[in-house]
Amino acid sequence: SAVMASLPNEVWLSQVRLLPGRADVEGYAFAENDVAAFALKLLNSSVVNTISPLVTTKETKRTKGEQESSLVKFSFSCELKDFMSTHDVVEGAEKDEIKR
Repeated sequence: SAVMASLPNEVWLSQVRLLPGRADVEGYAFAENDVAAFALKLLNSSVVNTISPLVTTKETKRTKGEQESSLVKFSFSCELKDFMSTHDVVEGAEKDEIKR
């Protein structure tokens, strides 16, 4: 999928909600630059039109060894490209082919 292909090793997703024409994404990263790189890769993919709003907050998490790690929590919504309009063209092409 485009999401997995765009995902850097330093970023992981906690939730993806797919809605008609939109996807809501939440996750964590070690740095804000990693989140920005992920969002840019998604924008350059074949499935995403826009991303908004990109919200980040810093969180401190304790690991099993009681060490503290600083993480960036992020969330954004993606407007997805309309694949149905492409599908309509293909169906029309099939109909033309049948008529010949």
